[in-house]
Amino acid sequence: MKQLLAAMLIVTLYVPAAAGQSAPRPRRGPVAVPSPPLIVQHPDLTPLDNLADEPFRPSWAPFPILWGGTAAVPTLLEQLSSPQPIQRMRAAFLLGQIAWPRSASRLAKALTDPSRGVRIHAGIALACLGDRRGLPAAVAALVGQPDWVKVYAVLGLWRLDDPAARAALADYAGGQSGFIRNLIAGALSSPPMMPPPGEPPAAGAERPSMAEIIDAAINAYMLETDWWWHNGGVYDQCIRCMQTALFLDPHMVHVYGDAAWLAWSMGKNNQALGILHRGVAANPHSIPAWFNLGQQYFLLKRFAAAAPYLRKAAELGEDRLSQGVYAHCLTKLGRLEESLAVWEHILEENPTDGAAIYNRDKVKRMLAQQRKQHR
Repeated sequence: MKQLLAAMLIVTLYVPAAAGQSAPRPRRGPVAVPSPPLIVQHPDLTPLDNLADEPFRPSWAPFPILWGGTAAVPTLLEQLSSPQPIQRMRAAFLLGQIAWPRSASRLAKALTDPSRGVRIHAGIALACLGDRRGLPAAVAALVGQPDWVKVYAVLGLWRLDDPAARAALADYAGGQSGFIRNLIAGALSSPPMMPPPGEPPAAGAERPSMAEIIDAAINAYMLETDWWWHNGGVYDQCIRCMQTALFLDPHMVHVYGDAAWLAWSMGKNNQALGILHRGVAANPHSIPAWFNLGQQYFLLKRFAAAAPYLRKAAELGEDRLSQGVYAHCLTKLGRLEESLAVWEHILEENPTDGAAIYNRDKVKRMLAQQRKQHR
């Protein structure tokens, strides 16, 4: 099964970090390289570096890293009937990226799903298959959807090779983020092409479970993140890959932090905060999720906004890092007595903590000075 999943996805290459660099890490390490017989059977499953030069993947476009992974199709078609809308959305998305033509009829039925999210992803998937029935939903995705979804909508509309699709891309370019505008410009200047078709699902082959498919897909997107990181440092594409992975599994707290850091490093503070807020919403019992959000506000000197998130992180785990940053935040807000109480609480558990001793004494001096001024 592991070998089957490795062959199912184009994850045969893990680009090593350059000396002194640190890249976002794959979820569970590199996926095993398929054996030579599998490579012979699936000649279109080539390493990412080779895919970078394929004519069906212009430089602006996401890698078709799931293309031809037809072993997953039967399971994903079943998941389109899941009682959980999020699972139906994931199944539609993955079917679109695998793009097995015989998925189209079932995806077309999903266009009438009661969940708008399922309808959107089914339409994008159909567009990625070159099926014009997906056009209205793919166009609708350009309004109100997050950028990572818009990337795949642009990809699908480009693949459609349809005058209406190209007109929609031109019409909706205005008002988009710079990242999406650049992708649309690339799509409008690139001749539409489809990757070569994959092999049909092997008869009688063992089916991967939905959990196995998602796990393998996440590894693939994190490896794609690594490629964009080391080939030009295209942070917007890195973030798109990470957000795609988080759509498949919203409980990878460290990925929210990595994506937010990249957004913050580009000066996209609202995007960074939005990513971290989603991390807290999806992981309300995670200390790092609350801490990362509070720390981001702290770094932006929005101390009043930072305080409740840092306090929550400190309360959840009683860890010194969260408590210390929360105490610093209280000091910045002039809430010196509360800050002193936090430092003293830290020292009750760790009486030799030099940093806590220094900061406690500093806050004591500040309090003394404050009281002196108010006499």
